[in-house]
Amino acid sequence: MLNHLPAIRDARPQVVVIELGGNDFLRGYTKESTRESLRKLIVACRELDAEVVLVEIPRGFIIDPYSGLERELARNFDLELIPDTAIRMLVLRSPSSPLGSALSQPYLSDDGLHPNAGGARYLAEKVRIVLMQIYGSQIANELGMQ
Repeated sequence: MLNHLPAIRDARPQVVVIELGGNDFLRGYTKESTRESLRKLIVACRELDAEVVLVEIPRGFIIDPYSGLERELARNFDLELIPDTAIRMLVLRSPSSPLGSALSQPYLSDDGLHPNAGGARYLAEKVRIVLMQIYGSQIANELGMQ
């Protein structure tokens, strides 16, 4: 993601939602190297005067070797945090989960990790809630999200 910083700068965002680091775990990167990459991205976004919202990524369903990484960064940088329950719901409401298969609700993920259209709407709602906490209810009107 750090390679995309020029494009982020060019976009001049007001808000950047960061939901990264799961692939770092899968590729065997250390918690420390992922922390440093996220830190650099957060600092770069703040230098653009962008508000940063951090999404907590679960990297293990029972034991998470990166446990607390995003929470620590959110505390240190005073960021809004979307807890890992949002991403865990994608797993639970997918065909790869026994619970997801038993529920009559539509799947939020077809592969147990990446959101499908319903999962994208679900995650967008989590972001909308945080944006309303930051900017107030007028953001819903501006975005057409009542």
